[in-house]
Amino acid sequence: MLGIVLLYFIGKSFYTLAGDHNRSQWGFAILGIVTYYALMFAGQIIVILLMTSDGTNIDSLDDYLVALTGIPFGLLGWWGLYSLLKKQWSQNPINKPSNEILDDGLLDD
Repeated sequence: MLGIVLLYFIGKSFYTLAGDHNRSQWGFAILGIVTYYALMFAGQIIVILLMTSDGTNIDSLDDYLVALTGIPFGLLGWWGLYSLLKKQWSQNPINKPSNEILDDGLLDD
């Protein structure tokens, strides 16, 4: 249940950020969730490799501990991508056409 709440807030943060900068809201919400899961999985692989590097059998590893150690990697990746996109989009905004500019020639008649 806690994982679903975490996914909601990750998706919502990217959805809101993309909406504020006129980007694809659902696409970036999904990108944020996929980034979280991919880096969480990569973090678990790194932890498994580090724990078995001293000759420990992989069957003796605690599954719960390995799963919990992946969460910080996922959260760090989510925060990093969010910060990168926010900074990049703030520097290079998309210009939306204004109604006044499009109708300017029509009103002069």
